Amino acid sequence: MDRIDYLLSHCIVGWVSQCIGTDVGMAVKLKPTYPAHNSLNRNNCSGLASLANLHQLPSKGAILIAASLKIENGTVSPIRALVLVPLG
Repeated sequence: MDRIDYLLSHCIVGWVSQCIGTDVGMAVKLKPTYPAHNSLNRNNCSGLASLANLHQLPSKGAILIAASLKIENGTVSPIRALVLVPLG
């Protein structure tokens, strides 16, 4: 079982990373192409990449708002990421 399948088996709703993408750099050459990206989409999960300063968020209680562009027949989009963090 790969990492994405493991996370999906634990009922995640999405994946957020400071890395440049959800797949390895040469994922276009893999069979199937972009396996993590496609597995997340197939399971109605979001994959957000290239986010910065995630270590500054609390482990619980933050709310992420990811406003994406509506791209017809698209599976990727740039987002504006907003995080609501409770005071204290």
